[in-house]
Amino acid sequence: MATGSWCRICGHGPTRFRDNATSRSGQQAALGVDLIGLLDALGLPEAVLAGYDLGGRGACVVAALWPDRVTGLVSVNGYLIQDVAASAHPIKPELEAGYWYFY
Repeated sequence: MATGSWCRICGHGPTRFRDNATSRSGQQAALGVDLIGLLDALGLPEAVLAGYDLGGRGACVVAALWPDRVTGLVSVNGYLIQDVAASAHPIKPELEAGYWYFY
C-alpha cells in the first residue's frame, strides 16, 4: 500500500509532515507526547480531551501521565492504553477472532 492509502479509503487523506526526516511512531507514549505538544503550541495549560479510536488512546495516555493537564476525558471506541507486555500472550481463540482487522 502506498503511504496514507488506508486513510484515503476512509476519507481522510494521507499524513503529511513539514519535514520528511521527521520520525514517525505509533507508540502510545508518542501519541501522548504529540498531544502535549499540541496543547503547548496552542498555549493551553489544561483541557478537556476527547478522542475516538487512536485519538482516544492519545487522550488516555495524556490523562494518565499528565493528569494536571486534563480537566475532563472522553474516549470512544476501545483503543485505550495497552498493556504491551501482556499482548505478547495469546488470548482465547474466540476472543482473538474479534481482532482480525488488526492484521
